[in-house]
Amino acid sequence: MPLLLLLGASALTGALDCSVDDLCTSGGEAFCPGQAFYPPDCMPNACTCAAGGGLKCTKMACVAQCSTDADCAAVIRSATAQPTLFPLCGCEARSTVPDIADRFDECLGEDRGAGVGCLRAKCGDSCEGKRAVCLPGGRCGLMDVPEMPGFCPADVRSCEDGTFVSRDPELGCAFRKCAAAVPPPPAPVPVPVPSPPLEFGDIAGGGDADGSGDGERQAASAGAAGKVHPSAAVLAASALLALL
Repeated sequence: MPLLLLLGASALTGALDCSVDDLCTSGGEAFCPGQAFYPPDCMPNACTCAAGGGLKCTKMACVAQCSTDADCAAVIRSATAQPTLFPLCGCEARSTVPDIADRFDECLGEDRGAGVGCLRAKCGDSCEGKRAVCLPGGRCGLMDVPEMPGFCPADVRSCEDGTFVSRDPELGCAFRKCAAAVPPPPAPVPVPVPSPPLEFGDIAGGGDADGSGDGERQAASAGAAGKVHPSAAVLAASALLALL
């Protein structure tokens, strides 16, 4: 799989605009006078190429960029003072070792007195499909990540009902659809309950202490017994007139 070195060998080849006598070399890379860079084999020092092929570098102890892949990271360059040397928005493999990462400056080579400013930009994901690895010799580099069919990102999407759905490889890693919302059950409808038939005592508005109504029925029977039926009174009057 192709590897891209930290300083980008292809970019350096196109950036060489000087004679062979003025070329500076470091770690297998070549630079022209005036270009500043971090020597791959002796970071976090910074060097500047001088005329005649001389190098002017800081005097710090050399630190290896990495010992494992965990010491490297794929980073998108968002600033540069040397766009022909370090292209803006390019993907670079950088060391995360503190002694190196804390001193790394994307604007290396900036010289405002000489009119050399640092360009900045909001970049897209130029590191997509790449990962940083630790190469033999303790240098960070980029490796292409092979596509793995059937695998999708592990992110999820929340649904209105509080559940989550993941991506579906069979849908081109699109999110699965949320389950259809289940409507709430209808409110219960009250059912009228028929009332029991009323007794005579209930209609008359009275009742016993026990609520049975027997006292009212007995009183009604006694009153009926003490009354003379109208037909009997007529017969008695007729008999009396016949005697007269």
